[in-house]
Amino acid sequence: QRVLGLYGPFMSPYWTWSKQRGMENIDGVGFMGALSGDGRIVGGTITKRAETEYGPVDREYAAIWDRATGWKSIANESFKGCDIFHTSVFDVNRDGSAVVGLAFEDCANAHAYKWTAREGMRRLGKTSAGAARANAVSGDGRVVGGWEEIPEAGGFRVGALWHGPEQMLITDREPQNPYGYVGEVMAVN
Repeated sequence: QRVLGLYGPFMSPYWTWSKQRGMENIDGVGFMGALSGDGRIVGGTITKRAETEYGPVDREYAAIWDRATGWKSIANESFKGCDIFHTSVFDVNRDGSAVVGLAFEDCANAHAYKWTAREGMRRLGKTSAGAARANAVSGDGRVVGGWEEIPEAGGFRVGALWHGPEQMLITDREPQNPYGYVGEVMAVN
């Protein structure tokens, strides 16, 4: 078993702990991290220097880490990003073959994404122009959960599921719910 953490709350290096190896600094830098179910793959961010309209910044790019190769960017470099934000990891599936999170195509377009070694990073579909984020991926990597901000819910985050290219917003028929949708999906098994 392996445990994953950060040294601080923002733009901080990652550490892992296991009974066999104890605590190890694995570098990287971020505010979110995820660990595959088998404990072999860490999902997080690394920084690269990027030129912006306001000058150079250290921008966060989605990456994965394993003991053999260290950190490797999985970011779609065609996205422009927004200031220090480009892509970030929110979850990794059971064997590390699927990674999900948030991608800034630019400052006006934030998308949920799914990454696999075969397909690379691809945007997940949305029903509106609002932002979306993938928070969780199932163990087998086939189902993704997260949220999308939609006008019908007052711009609030609405629970979303993706299976392949199909997206489903999760409705709530309870009469006390004024918008008819649930909030964001946090986990998927």
